[in-house]
Amino acid sequence: MTRLSEAETLENLLPELQRLPLSSYDLARYLFSKLALANLSAQVWEIKLADATRHHFALQHHEAWLDCGADNAAQATPMVLGADTVVEPLKLLEVAALSEAQLQFMCIQSAHFDHCY
Repeated sequence: MTRLSEAETLENLLPELQRLPLSSYDLARYLFSKLALANLSAQVWEIKLADATRHHFALQHHEAWLDCGADNAAQATPMVLGADTVVEPLKLLEVAALSEAQLQFMCIQSAHFDHCY
């Protein structure tokens, strides 16, 4: 069995993540929790991207980065950052991994209250 690269692991999660109506921070927490449930390590950062005006939340999985969107994004559009993307980590965020039941509730709660944005 071949081991997926870190970037491939994140890319495989993109279709699921793109359907979720989550803010950038909640998306980072969701992905962090999914990886923790699969016994994979990750960190959530507040970052600065060279071409962005606002700070972003991003998940780092070994050498791979997934941009979860601008820090004020009510509905995030995640994307795996290429190796050539300049990422300036600003602050490592302390994130607690959520259980599968909590993740499901997060998605239901977000979908129910999305009219509040």
